[in-house]
Amino acid sequence: MRGIYSAGVLDAFLDHDFNPFDLCIGVSAGASNAAAYLGKKRGRNYRIYTDYCLRPEFKSLRRFLRGSHLIDIDWLWDITEKELPIGEDVIATQSTEFLITATCAETAKPYYLTVQYSAVSCFNN
Repeated sequence: MRGIYSAGVLDAFLDHDFNPFDLCIGVSAGASNAAAYLGKKRGRNYRIYTDYCLRPEFKSLRRFLRGSHLIDIDWLWDITEKELPIGEDVIATQSTEFLITATCAETAKPYYLTVQYSAVSCFNN
């Protein structure tokens, strides 16, 4: 949940209409924060960190102790996209290039996913 700091910084940038960036790169929560920033969704990720990430549907020690996962990223993504859309239509109009970094589980090599007009394509570095 360390991403809440950058979410706050990016919300302050939105408050001041500050976007001098040609490129935004994010990993994990940073990618979600950057997307909300580019989608001009002030407060979106703050709400995710202070509300959705505290819900038992997301984090459950009981579920974990029964042999399942501790946190449910799929649930978090699905519910927040339904209730707090990220602003894909606005992201698509941005001139800022947006890259999401992922790691291949088999090779540990980085992949950079480019986000353009609600479509995702990837290229290997």
